[in-house]
Parts: sequence; structure tokens; C-alpha cells
Amino acid sequence: MVRMHPLTSKDPLIVHPLPLSSLVAAVEFTLRSAKVAPDRGEIIARLMKGKHRLAVVTGTPDDPAFPGDSAMARAAAAAVWEKGCLPFSIMLSTIPQNAAIGHAGMRYDLVSRNITTASVVAQIEAHGFDGAISIASGEIRPVGELGAYVEVDTHRRNTKRPPFSAVFLPPPLIPEKPLPKEIRDRLRTIRDKTDRPLLRSQLDALLLQRLRTNVYPMFYKLLEQLAARRLMSRNERDEMLLALASALCDRPTPPACMENTNTNRTVLYGLGLIPSGYELLAKQPSDANVSQVLGPFLKGLMSRKDQVGTSDMAAANLDNAIRLWSALNGATDWALHFAYIAGFMDLPEERQPTPTYISAICSETPCLGAFPPDGEPTLQQWAAEIAAGRAGGFDTVLRMLRPQDPEQAKDGPTVDVPWSKRLESASEPDGTFVQRVPVKECSGIVELRGNFCESSVTRIASLSPPEMERFDKKTYLAVFYYNEEDAVADLFESSEILDKVKTIVTMDDLLSLFSLNYPDRLDDYKLYAKLKKDELFDRLVDDELMRIFVVIAGEGPVANGMRQIYYPSDYLQRDIRLRNITVLCTDGRIAGTSWGPFIGHCAPEGMEGGGIAAIETGELVYVDFENGIINALDKDSSFDLGKIVLLSKNEIQRRPLGAMRQRKMAEDRLALPLSLRSMLNSVTPTTSGAAPFLGR
Repeated sequence: MVRMHPLTSKDPLIVHPLPLSSLVAAVEFTLRSAKVAPDRGEIIARLMKGKHRLAVVTGTPDDPAFPGDSAMARAAAAAVWEKGCLPFSIMLSTIPQNAAIGHAGMRYDLVSRNITTASVVAQIEAHGFDGAISIASGEIRPVGELGAYVEVDTHRRNTKRPPFSAVFLPPPLIPEKPLPKEIRDRLRTIRDKTDRPLLRSQLDALLLQRLRTNVYPMFYKLLEQLAARRLMSRNERDEMLLALASALCDRPTPPACMENTNTNRTVLYGLGLIPSGYELLAKQPSDANVSQVLGPFLKGLMSRKDQVGTSDMAAANLDNAIRLWSALNGATDWALHFAYIAGFMDLPEERQPTPTYISAICSETPCLGAFPPDGEPTLQQWAAEIAAGRAGGFDTVLRMLRPQDPEQAKDGPTVDVPWSKRLESASEPDGTFVQRVPVKECSGIVELRGNFCESSVTRIASLSPPEMERFDKKTYLAVFYYNEEDAVADLFESSEILDKVKTIVTMDDLLSLFSLNYPDRLDDYKLYAKLKKDELFDRLVDDELMRIFVVIAGEGPVANGMRQIYYPSDYLQRDIRLRNITVLCTDGRIAGTSWGPFIGHCAPEGMEGGGIAAIETGELVYVDFENGIINALDKDSSFDLGKIVLLSKNEIQRRPLGAMRQRKMAEDRLALPLSLRSMLNSVTPTTSGAAPFLGR
């Protein structure tokens, strides 16, 4: 057999003719894409000498939301070549999450993370890559890539091979644009003509919106209502929706808040995998700057003795990343992803990032910055201030968090300089983007547990202090839905769900519920007792004293891929009447842009025997956000005694209704494609990250 390299080589690829020729062609393609003239002789020489092979990983060019990816990838590939290594392109075709929201495609969203991990592991091992540079855009892809790098590094360490290292370069934040003038003018005209306070409030809220991908459902819902009330013609409605859709297609931007895409930045930075100062870029960096930033990472990788593998770096910085994510109130998806990534590490049992473990860290981590979808300031404004030297970035946040985690101050590893050096040069908090005084003493998520739910999570920042007082330690009337589609139909028009609740309650129910929630308001009770039932119900809703608990089950990881429950939470969030009286609970995921009393990741999921499938419409649920408690109540005893009386777990589990719903969920699942069902059959519960079963 003809060998292409001396027998002393330990490289398993380049000693064979066909792999070598394929590698040469792949490097030539990458260099041409980076606008570097390929030198075949130099490529072969570097391969023969065993120079490091690095994958430059990015998405495909068909995702218009991240136009900076290609430029970052070209600069990274050129830097790898300049430093004497060999660059290879990996373009991952993954599901753009926005394209899957609200329909059956979302069933593939979370599982695509697992597929990305498997695909990247296969490419790394098949091509013998020594490291990777990831352009970290999108919501799911960076998590899948991180899982791959951790798994490969752990595997190589366990098989006595050199470690695998990775660095992430998030692309610049895209500046937001205002709503088109034509749309703003039409909305103002409608607002000025109506004398309905609720509609005026909704229209005022829409006028403040920026042009983001998540604004469309808000407009769609309101314009449908305006057309139904004949405040605008259906042709006018269609014209406005068309104009909005056209504007969104011009340059779609991820929201400038801590939704999933931007939350990835906080976690990857906290893990030490993003170079210092590269977490929030206001504009595209120059090729020379990218080369300079990658220098320390490439130097450490090439020296071997200074190389830190991705799994070791992630394990060393895990608590650091949880604190940063928590302090900036990132999206709740990472309550899943931390456990997913840890599944590929060799962590001791006591360090496994379960929701309980994460919630404990969050409880002692102050909130230093909140970036809700419709609020100020935005992440793009923060990036601009960092670039101008008027604000510090994530290092400033971590410096403020040092008292909570003294270990962080030690010389822990990052892809460029130790943490101690990063934090020494960190700016003082500016008071706008990084608060000098915590917004709250705790942040991130709280885990809720109870008699029908062994684990669930809610984002604390979603509730301001007045909202916390409004929703916390309250008893709610439950309304059950099998899945997202059923819930959307009622939540789209608030009157639907309110009429449903009004039908199932009695006058005594309403008065007893009021007494449970507001025992000190005797005068109001006497006033309300004089009203008729329908009048009382409407009055409690208008006075924001009614409490409704919307349950959406059948959306867990095994049943339905753990879809992101976007439209139900968004419609609740935007509805003037419902948003102040309603909590949503699901065994699916909550959208990263959702900002309210939303409870997700309920485990065990409904189809796997979880008590969430046994919740009955009309029964009582008690929620204590502060102490992490969620329980179904004995309705008759609670009303008779005037205090909360819990149902037993056994009573909930024995309900025939729960078993019937589980069977229905299993039957509905048979309609899923076989390939998807096969993947969902082998995922762990949400508390373990909805990951593939490992170690089998």
C-alpha cells in the first residue's frame, strides 16, 4: 500500500492517499472562501508535518438573521492559515427557530440540538480536527456544537489522546430599525378614532415596538380584533400585515433582549469560551482584529502543554457561567442546556447542574441587569456603549459577582487570559447596563415543586416587585389544554378563555376564591357579594383580582419534542386583561422573549405519568414563586375551611382523567414521523436536559 507519510506518524488520516487528497481539497475550498490564494504545496507540507487542523464552524448562508456569520468565518479561516495551521469549513444546516415557531416544525427544534452534537462529533472524529472556531449565532446550534466539543474532548482524554479545544466568536449585534412610518401613521389614526381605553393602550404599546421578528404575532392579534370590531376593514388589515411582513423580511433581527440567541453569549462567555471583550460587538471586527483575538487560543492549542480542553474548561467554569446567566436573567432554555452539556462531562453527582442545583445558585446571585423584550436599555445599546468605552461588558458583571463565588477570582482558564487578569481590568458598573445596586437580591430561575410537579422552572426577572406581589402566594382556577394548538385558539381572543372560566365557576366559587387570596379585604367582599355572578366575574377581571392558571400539557420532550410555547405566552403577555391575572404552566419550554409569570419544563411530563396531565379545568392550584411551591388543592375543603388544603400525590396520580389523557397523548404521538418518534424515544427527562440516553 502506498503511504503518504512516514510510518512514524501517529496521524491516522494522512498516512492514506484518499483521506489526504480530500483534506487538501477541503483546505483549498476554505481558503478560497476566505479570499486567501491556496498554495497546494504548502497545504500538503503542513499536513505532512502534522500541523493543527481546525474546523471553522458556522451556519449556512440561508439564514438572513445572521449576516455577520460569513465575514467572521472568513476572517477566522484566514487567521488560522496565517498562524501556520490548516482551516476547514463546517457549515451546519440547522432549523432557524423562527421558521419553526407555532407549527409542527417546532417538534424538531430541541431535538435538532442533539442531532447537531452527533453530526459535529462525527465530522471532528472523521476528519481528525484538533480544535474548532465556532461562529456562535442562532439559538440551538451553538448549544449543540458545545455539546460536541465537550464530548469529543472527554472521549479523547479518556482514550489517552491529546485534548480538543474550541473558541466561540459571536457575530455583531444587528442594529434595530423602527416600525415603518406608514404603519405607525395608520396605528395613530386608529388610536385617535377609538374611545376604548383597552384598545388605546394596546395601540400605544405597539407604536413603541421596534422592527423585530417577534412583533408580528402582536400585530396579527390586534389587527384581527380591530377588523372583527369593524374598526378597520379586512382589506386594511391585510395591507398592514403585508407591509409589516415585507419590512420584517428586509432585515430580520433577533430581539435585543436576553432571549435564547443572546443568552448563549452569556453562558459561553461565563464558560471562558469567548475571547475577552468579544461578547457584545457593535460592528463587524476587522480581519486583523479577529486574527489578534484568536492569537492566544491558537498559541495555546499549538503548544500542547498550555492547551486546556473544552470539557475541562467548561467543568472549571460551570458555576461561573450559571451565575453570569442568572445575573443577567437569561432565557430559561439554559436550565435544560446546562444539564445537557454536563451529560458529556465526568462530573461528580453533587455538581450535576439539575434545576435544583441551578436554582440554589440563582437564589444567591443578585440581578445586575434585566433586558426585557420591550424595555430599555437594550443589548445593542450596551454594545455601542462598550465600543465607545463608556461601559464595561460581561467582565464587569462577573467582577460584581466575585463575593458570591470567590473561586472565580483564582486563575481559572479561559481561551485567552486567566479570569483574574480579565477581572482586574474590568470597568466599574455604569449603573445603566450593569447596576451598581442589585435590582433584586436573587435572579435567574426558581425551581417550583409540589404534589403534581416534581420540578419546573420560572424566570424570576419576568416578575417585577409589584407583579410578584400580584401573582405570588395566590390560589388560581385551572384551565387545562392538551397542547399548544388548543390553547392558542382560546388565548388569541381573551374573551374565549374568560367565557370558559365564567361558565365553570359558581358565585360561591368566586367569593371563596376572593376570600382565599384577599382575606383582609372584607369590605370589598361585602360589595362583591351583592353582585350577580356574571357581574362579579367581570368585576374581578377588570379589578385584576381574578386568578387563572392555564395548563398546557402533552408538550414534553418524549411526547412532542418539548416545543417552545411561544404564541400562548405571547398572547397572554400582550393581552391587557389576561396578562395581570393569568399564570401559564407547561411541560414544554417557554419562549426566550416571554416575560411574565410563565412556568415551564414541568416534570415528569404528562405523557410519562406526570401529574400535570391530571389537572382538571375548574380545580384550584396554589403558586408560591418566592418559596418554589406549586400544588393542586382540595377545592371543597379549601373553600369550606377558608385555607389552602393540598391534595395528596397519590390522589392526583390515581385520577382516571390523567390516565385517559396520557393514553390520548400516546395516540396523538403516533401521528409523528417515525424518525422523530425514534429520537424522542431516547431522550432523558427535562431535569437531565432532554439529552440522548448516555452510557448505553
